[in-house]
Amino acid sequence: MVGASFAVLAVGWLNLAFRAWTRDVAHWLIGVSVGVAGVFIAFAVGSFRRARQL
Repeated sequence: MVGASFAVLAVGWLNLAFRAWTRDVAHWLIGVSVGVAGVFIAFAVGSFRRARQL
């Protein structure tokens, strides 16, 4: 459940990054969005892997 929540949040942040990219927002803001999405993806993968071990 937690891994799926992180995955949904990551998709949301990637959507925001894509929308910012199409509107010519500052590049550092797009980088921050992609970075946060990457952290959420890492947490999602870690949560899914840990859940399989139990």
